[in-house]
Amino acid sequence: MLDEWFLLIDYNKNNQALMNQLDVLELDYSCQIEHLLILDEMMQNSSRRFKRLIIIENKILVLLKLDLDESRLSLLNFNDRYDCVFQLIPIRTIQNLTDYSIETNLQQLIPFPDDASNCYRQWLHGTLLEISSDYQERYKEQLKIEEENRQKVWMEMQQRHMDRLIQEEERIQEQRYRHETDILSVSASSQFIAQFRLNRLENQLPVTQTMIDEKMKCMICLCEYELHDFYSKWPCVTDLHLFHYNCMLNTLRRQNTCPLCRYEVDPGRSIPMTYIFRSIFGRILL
Repeated sequence: MLDEWFLLIDYNKNNQALMNQLDVLELDYSCQIEHLLILDEMMQNSSRRFKRLIIIENKILVLLKLDLDESRLSLLNFNDRYDCVFQLIPIRTIQNLTDYSIETNLQQLIPFPDDASNCYRQWLHGTLLEISSDYQERYKEQLKIEEENRQKVWMEMQQRHMDRLIQEEERIQEQRYRHETDILSVSASSQFIAQFRLNRLENQLPVTQTMIDEKMKCMICLCEYELHDFYSKWPCVTDLHLFHYNCMLNTLRRQNTCPLCRYEVDPGRSIPMTYIFRSIFGRILL
């Protein structure tokens, strides 16, 4: 690679960009060729390399914009278009990696080489996690923020879904008041029923073979549990009372007490007096 370094000097004698890159090495030498020779030795001795990325002394990332083993003509053509054939990036300045670039704390976006940029990112990310405690901490903080954002989005989605379920339960209750004539019990609250439906994975449990073998019954519909049925648990304090999921849902819409022990859950709004009078007088007339 030394011939390529000398060629680089010949065509960059007044190249300030090249001098700026070499300054990253923080060497006391004044001659550019001495800097390049030392850089060449560091790169040759480095065991952390992937294609055009080389990490020297776990402190500096060398990003080659062109393979220096290519022909001299390629190197000359490259220098006609770009300021410098390589870029030196202090590891401590690397803040984040995207699929296509390196972000530094100097507000720089340094693109990966065009070929297989995502492979460069994967290799560099794994390597930085090994050698840089600062990068590790920033990555952990980034993961924490991403998780918090996911949780926030999830909670917002859940709340929107909860609001829709509450509105639906309120409409169902209103329809019940309008069309049923035998209404003397208070239902569970719309919020409780909506939460019951929202937590479907917790409340809609598959019937087990043991329940079938023991011929257990839903004490609302009095039918034995069958394979592929689902059951739920009323939140009773002392006893475990199980019912079909749909039976329990429909019961909650009619009353807020357990059919077996009368354990109460959150009650819905009071029954309007007009519906109570209609229910009473309807019975008398019958």
